[in-house]
Order: sequence, then structure tokens, then C-alpha cells
Amino acid sequence: MFDRLIVFPAAVSDTEGFAHLHHAKHHGSSALDSRWVKEANLDVFGERLEPEQRSVRTLPLSFVLERLPTSLDPLHHLKIDAEGLDGKVLLSAGDHLARFVIVTLEQPDDAWMERQGFHPEKQQRGVFSYRNER
Repeated sequence: MFDRLIVFPAAVSDTEGFAHLHHAKHHGSSALDSRWVKEANLDVFGERLEPEQRSVRTLPLSFVLERLPTSLDPLHHLKIDAEGLDGKVLLSAGDHLARFVIVTLEQPDDAWMERQGFHPEKQQRGVFSYRNER
């Protein structure tokens, strides 16, 4: 039934290794950067709560993409929402980024995206999409 499903029990980051995954208690937000979770981690009285954390394996995006057969290319859409690490995760895709038709992320660098052959397509609620023109 799930013959095209590949599960990686890890967080996507810019490096391979281990990191602390910080989890907000109320808003369902998790991030490798604790600053992002602390902003959302308020109790009902507005008091700050310390986020829960656990050690998780991290993998660069290239590690994941190398395991997708090129027979699936072009890959239609890559969406990155890495709570402050969008740019680093995107860079970790390396040459595999060119396999995607559309890339969507929250914190783009327009000039860098254009140098990679991606041009702005649309922006909606702080999320930016780029189309691969190569």
C-alpha cells in the first residue's frame, strides 16, 4: 500500500549528527533552535514554560534526496518549514535542489534562489514559492 513511502526517523538539518529537538507544550511547535519554541511556549496565564527537549538524529536534506530514485524526477514540490533553519536546510540539498519544479519556504533569499534558477512564483501568508526555470 505504501510502496512509495520512505521514513527517516530523524530531523532534517544542515548537518548529520545529533541535536536537541525542543517541543512547545501547548502549540505543537517543535524546532532544533530553542528560540523558536520559547516564543510559543506560554501557559494560560502568559507565563513562559521551558520547552521539553530530546536528542534526535539529524540528517542533511541531501541524505534524504539521494535515496529518491531519479526515475521519479522531476520532483514536483519541496516545502521547507524548519522553524528558523529554512536556509540552512535548503543549502544542505546541494545539487539535488535542481530536481524540483517548485520550492516553497518561509525565509527565502531571493538573490540566491535566482542564482539557482528559481524565480518567484507567489507569496501567501509569509510563505514564498519559487519555480525552477532551468
